[in-house]
Amino acid sequence: MNVPISVIMPVYNGAHHLSEAIESILSQSFTQFEFIIINDGSTDHSASIINMFTDARIRFIDSEKNEGLVSSLNKGLKLATGAYIARMDQDDKALPLRLQRQYEYMQSHRDCVLLGTQVQVMYGTKKSKLYCTDGELRTSLLFGTSFAHPTVMMKASVLKDQNIVYDERFKHAEDYGMWTTLAAYGKLANLPDVFLEYRKHEQQYTKVFSEQMLHATRFIRNNYINSLGIAFNENDNDTFNTIAEKQLNMTDVSVFERIGSFLNQLPKLLQSSIIPQKAIQKVAYTQWKQLCGERQKNGYNSYMVFARHSVYGLLKDTKTHLWFWKAILHPKRKMQQA
Repeated sequence: MNVPISVIMPVYNGAHHLSEAIESILSQSFTQFEFIIINDGSTDHSASIINMFTDARIRFIDSEKNEGLVSSLNKGLKLATGAYIARMDQDDKALPLRLQRQYEYMQSHRDCVLLGTQVQVMYGTKKSKLYCTDGELRTSLLFGTSFAHPTVMMKASVLKDQNIVYDERFKHAEDYGMWTTLAAYGKLANLPDVFLEYRKHEQQYTKVFSEQMLHATRFIRNNYINSLGIAFNENDNDTFNTIAEKQLNMTDVSVFERIGSFLNQLPKLLQSSIIPQKAIQKVAYTQWKQLCGERQKNGYNSYMVFARHSVYGLLKDTKTHLWFWKAILHPKRKMQQA
């Protein structure tokens, strides 16, 4: 059946929260979709839970063998008939207006190939602050992903025409690889509102497979940098990897001096790209603010190194300056970074 949206949800031993995830999709205000659920060889009772749902929009693929997330995602892409591909995870909760708001945006922005939303932790109040504009997202992809994978909606025709699938080489970073690939074929966006709640787990792919992720993300990042026509020298490349991977020696202020100088030059380094300078400046400033803020939280006075580099002047941000001074005056008080 041809429908406006195909929702793809891989499942592996997700019985505990699976019903809530399925119900959150089936109860969407937008009703014209197919819901492709791939059970990837679960050894719990995930399959029986899925079979309890009789909604005709569900297409249940029950695999006996566990082949992994990337394989399941690509099975879903191959089966999908929708004009747009939406992702969902087995233990998250999509808010009722999610598909409707994303569909409306994609329909009114035909050049958009990838659209995400903000998220918040289940039963929490603090929402994500993911970048929303195309320029900011393109810049932020230099440092990693700025999309919450289970919120995204992708343009199916681009995936099909360009033979784009999730890359098996990038297990545990397959989303980052997909976003940097799609960026070559259209606009990127995040909606400013929360349309998905997610659960935090003690063991997630990002922790269990951190070494594999590190190698995969570095490979993806280097390819993306090359696609933008950027040529870093060896020192700049090392600095860039330090920033992106956040592998910092908090005690060494010279590292931060080097990073500040590099981020100050980033708009100039990206001058020949299609990314607007203001977007590059905003992302560079945000990276600098976060890095110095983390150092301050670790007990090292970082205001002077923060202020010393003209990166801090790219945006007028008195709130952040005030945060640093409060952190200096009250070092034992835990404060949320501006």
